[in-house]
Amino acid sequence: MSIPELRSDLDPFRRAAGIGALYRRVPVVAVRSGLGLGTLPTIRRFEGTSETRHLQERFARLAANSPAIEGLLRRIGDRGGSVFAYGGWVRDALSSIDRSRELEPRDIDFVVEGLDWKALRELLNEPFRETIFGGFACEWSGFPFDIWPLQDTFLIHELALPPTLASLLQVTDFTINALIFAPAAINRKPFLLEAGSLEALRARTIDFQCAHLPFPTIQIGRLLLYASKLGFTFGSDVTSFLARELSNPVTRGIVVEALRHHPTAFTGAAEKLASTL
Repeated sequence: MSIPELRSDLDPFRRAAGIGALYRRVPVVAVRSGLGLGTLPTIRRFEGTSETRHLQERFARLAANSPAIEGLLRRIGDRGGSVFAYGGWVRDALSSIDRSRELEPRDIDFVVEGLDWKALRELLNEPFRETIFGGFACEWSGFPFDIWPLQDTFLIHELALPPTLASLLQVTDFTINALIFAPAAINRKPFLLEAGSLEALRARTIDFQCAHLPFPTIQIGRLLLYASKLGFTFGSDVTSFLARELSNPVTRGIVVEALRHHPTAFTGAAEKLASTL
């Protein structure tokens, strides 16, 4: 079985190219009953807090070091779109607040509201790659990023949910990633939306947010790396999922091979963690 190229230590499937037929073949499993079919999680908005100030400082630093990203965001705004940072970059920035060292994300995900796929594509500089999930993977900025229209978010599309930020938080894979940061823009103060993530980060626990999980085998590697990188433990549903999946020798072999094929500072710890499950 071929292993998708890794762009970062935590997103082994993000570099797969092409949509269309591949998009329709993405494996999705139900990992538990609950969110994903219309039940919204409790969403909280923060503005003018220590968290939003910290995020804005980190984002301003990123933009200053990556003028190509800053230029793209400006072009999107000029076309009437709004850009939000989503998931892992926000999580790592917030996790750094209470840690003795800052976590340094290797990439960032952007979600765009107000533009369709074609309009967004016209604003991108080369080179970029279309992803299996209907967005674009870019590395021309000096800081790799994925970007896609909100309405093309994979599970929003698959589950026919309304294309809203609330739906995006609803279909997030794990609770620690259910975070959306809106950086300061013209006529907009920075704000943070979260759906249980701050509590999960305080509890240092990884749980499922959505009941539907794309690429379940690859997600095992992500879970192992998350726990190793952040020093977090797994919730009961995630523990049961990992134990069940890793009991299959073929699945375990694929996960270990994927980890070794793209080694990071956390690969050894992730392999060791897998051996305990």
